[in-house]
Amino acid sequence: MAVDYTYIAGRLNAMESELPERSWYERLARSETGSLLQSAREYFPGFEEIDSIYRFAEALEMEKLNFLELLSGILRDEEVVRFLRAEYDFDNLILYWKGEFLDSEVAEDRYARCGLTSEEIISEAVRNGSGVYLPVYLKDSFDHLLSVTDRSGLDAAQLMLERSKYDYLLEASPSDFARHYTRMRIDTHNIRNFIRTKRTGLLDQEQERWIPGGFIDILTLRALFHEPEDELYSYLSYSRYSRLIDGGLDSSTPLWKVEPALSWEIYYYLAGRRHSFFDITPVIFHLENMNRSYSALRSIITGVINRLPEEIIMEILDGVIPS
Repeated sequence: MAVDYTYIAGRLNAMESELPERSWYERLARSETGSLLQSAREYFPGFEEIDSIYRFAEALEMEKLNFLELLSGILRDEEVVRFLRAEYDFDNLILYWKGEFLDSEVAEDRYARCGLTSEEIISEAVRNGSGVYLPVYLKDSFDHLLSVTDRSGLDAAQLMLERSKYDYLLEASPSDFARHYTRMRIDTHNIRNFIRTKRTGLLDQEQERWIPGGFIDILTLRALFHEPEDELYSYLSYSRYSRLIDGGLDSSTPLWKVEPALSWEIYYYLAGRRHSFFDITPVIFHLENMNRSYSALRSIITGVINRLPEEIIMEILDGVIPS
């Protein structure tokens, strides 16, 4: 029997109405560093937990955690909750494993609190070389990590875990829409990686970095990567991602603008289906919308702290929250 998401969507719509409008972000971008913390507290309670704006990463993580905890409480569906939150466990596993492998401390602000597996369980598993207490979806990945014996295997192991994460999300998708959304995420991940590595030349031809499972198949990506970068945009112009090209994505687009463009592509797709009340669609839309708010806040605070010119901060804001 289908779950009625009417109440959930209504609750999330009410929360969305309380988010700041673009004009607020513009005022924040014109603020001095000393007033950022107080301004952020107007709309984002997580900033009440910090005493310095330089700890803003912690506040944003708390904001995201609180939102996901709220979703977990009102959804009451373990499968849906795992779909929304288990990916952070994969991220934390590779973070702690790399720290242990390289004999370095894991920075506290890099740990993603939004997962379902506690920091203690993951760190203990890595430290003791035993995944007995890890959730089932992490065990195979953990066993593979234990087989890595030298630094040359670090990149391959990280890629393996990234692939495992998306394999899990595809398998755990609670609806056709959620699976479609996940496949779009895989495509945007691959497009971003394609552009970055094409321009920097950092791709090891012996170690492919494409994530399988998207709408754009791996063979196409392999073939396109051996051609000039413009061939990617030509291909995209005739694909389901033609909107990216209509929006101006091309070989002259700065790397920092690529991520917002890809994020906007997913957001546009979700926004057109946000009022479906009998599947997970409104939940995914609001989660993506909240993430965009966090990205805007992060970009502005970073820009102001680093004394970037106002026009550059505004240009970054345009990429995250268009006017």
